[in-house]
This record gives sequence, C-alpha cells and structure tokens, in this order.
Amino acid sequence: MQLNEFRRQLSAIMIEATERPFVCDRSPLSTWAFVVGLNPATALSRNFWDFWDDSIGLNRASFDEEYGVLRPTKTGNRPRIEAVSKAFPKGTCLETNIYASPTRSAPMLRPDQKRTAAFEFLFHTIQPRALFIHGAETASFFSTVNPELDLVDDDVPVKTKLWGKDVVIMLRRRRALYTAALDQAHANGLKLAAAA
Repeated sequence: MQLNEFRRQLSAIMIEATERPFVCDRSPLSTWAFVVGLNPATALSRNFWDFWDDSIGLNRASFDEEYGVLRPTKTGNRPRIEAVSKAFPKGTCLETNIYASPTRSAPMLRPDQKRTAAFEFLFHTIQPRALFIHGAETASFFSTVNPELDLVDDDVPVKTKLWGKDVVIMLRRRRALYTAALDQAHANGLKLAAAA
C-alpha cells in the first residue's frame, strides 16, 4: 500500500476533524510495534492531516512542536508512552489508541466517539508484531478479541493471537501507566522489543 492510499482509506473512517488516530515518525507502514492506550488526552488546534505528507508520512517534528505549545510540560502517560516507544528502533513504533477522539478524561468520551474502526484499520493494515497495551479499559477491549488475555500478568511479554495474527503483547492494566517510573517504562519497552 502507498502512503496516499493509506491516508485515503483512514480518512474515510474518521468522522471528526479533531481525531488523532496515531503518532509515529514518518511512515506508519514502516512500524512493527504499537503502544496502545484508550484515547488521546490533548486536542490539537490543527487537523491531524496537517502533519501528514504523502511522500514521507507523519511529520513527527511538526507534531511535537504543536503538542509542545499546548502541553509545554509533558505529564501523565505521555512521557511514559514515549519512553516505551523509544525502546524500539527509530521509526518502528506507532503510538495509538483504541478510540481516536481526544478528551481530557476517559469519562468525557461520548458513546459515538467510542469507535475502534480507525484502530482496527491500523492493526489490519500494518499488522504489528508487538503491542504494549496500557489501561484497564483498553485491556478489556483486547480481551473481547482474545479472552485468554484475562489470564496474562502485567508487564510480562506474552506470545498470543489477535484477530488470527501472531503477536507479542505486554499488558499494563492493573496499575496506571503514569505511575511507572520513566526507566521502568523504557525497560518494559525493551523487554517487549526483545521478545518480538
């Protein structure tokens, strides 16, 4: 698939201009690992596709600059998501969520925003081989795909199947990601990358 076709198909799935289906460095088609949460917490003032170029993919530097204006001090999950992501080779990890609509808190999600179509498109199109899944509600979604995940311990890489595809997953559902030290989050990413 070419990047322009990827953009066209994903755009057709998105229903709100504020949706942010993923963040990565350049082409999402070059990624093989996903960090997956519930939904983005920070709404950007620009449309997601303003950071996109069909010749290269996502302009991460431009995205980070915009994000930095809105959130000059990174707190909560964001620094830990980046710590996990940096455990993978540059350009191979995609940061995403099962819901693409940003809200300050999960309870603010409207029922119509609880759509997993964009995430499922990303999964089936990119076919990652490793997923770091954080948050109880996010883990619950994946348990509907594979009920065996209910038996998996947190922070341990496990080989399993999602939608019939072999993947290595690491769950962090019982303790919020923001409670992890940055070096612990990075170490978990390294464990997952080594297992994949």
